[in-house]
Amino acid sequence: MPKSTDKCFELFFNLPVMMGRVLAVSLLMILAACRPYVSDTVPSQQTDKPISLTATAHPTISPTKLVRSSPTVASSPTPQPVTLVVPARWSGITSEAIDQLSKDNKLWVWQLKISEDPADELAQGKAGVSLVSGDEGIPAGQRPLALVVPFTSDWETISLVEAKQIQMMGSPFVAVMDWADTPATHRALRVDGLHPSDPDYPLLQPWSLVAAPGYEAAATELVPALEARLEDDPLVHLAAVGDVMLDRALGEAIRTGDLTYPFAEITSLLMLADFTVGNMESALGDQGAPVNKGYTFRAPSEAAQTLSMAGFDLLSLANNHALDYGPQALQQGMDL
Repeated sequence: MPKSTDKCFELFFNLPVMMGRVLAVSLLMILAACRPYVSDTVPSQQTDKPISLTATAHPTISPTKLVRSSPTVASSPTPQPVTLVVPARWSGITSEAIDQLSKDNKLWVWQLKISEDPADELAQGKAGVSLVSGDEGIPAGQRPLALVVPFTSDWETISLVEAKQIQMMGSPFVAVMDWADTPATHRALRVDGLHPSDPDYPLLQPWSLVAAPGYEAAATELVPALEARLEDDPLVHLAAVGDVMLDRALGEAIRTGDLTYPFAEITSLLMLADFTVGNMESALGDQGAPVNKGYTFRAPSEAAQTLSMAGFDLLSLANNHALDYGPQALQQGMDL
């Protein structure tokens, strides 16, 4: 077959392929013309993933449990040591006061120091707080101020005007001191008829707490605990008499029923005392027999009631007449 014929057959068989390519190119050009313009600078918002129209369930939000935090406790301040200086007379009551204060208030650590001159200790910087007589500091209480004389003196009473003069000017015959400091060899004068132990006694000595700089708060806190103890310092009144002999005429009066006769004039004084003592200079009762001696005494049994009514609390039997009627009478008297 001639070559021209071969080319015709080749063209014939390739024509569909060529036509297909032309159609494909044409179709692509048409599609390109129909596509909307998108700037190269703006990224396409299209995605290959299909858009789902199914409603999306929102996640369940569990309520958050609130945990309450514990409150922050402020640390307690460090207790500050403070030295309290007092006269020896007040060591007991001030010790009680600071013990009570230490239980109620932990701000101070109290140290008690005894001195006859607390004001001087404070001036030398050896004290934080001092208890001194006078009213220059924080008032802490008042105490009876006694004008005392020896027991041998016959001086009994003094007026308030005279007492204040002695307090200011002094006296060679009278010592002025706190009533509780009265020595055993002296006694207090009555001022306008009142004894230092009487509630309305007019001569009082103020006491106060003086604080060094920085210790004012400590002194202020101590005052309530100390004040009551200064003013309520207990006093015990003792009454003591000499020999008590309720035989003979006094015994006869008691036997007839006049039990109050022996002490009628002094019972009121004896009853004022907290404790009254005497020396029972006789046997007591109706038992026993007199011993062989010059003088023997035995009070009737009713005398025990007489002694009680007069205010006696204790009677001594350590004398030379306790056994005037023998041991049996002595025992009876002790039992009565």
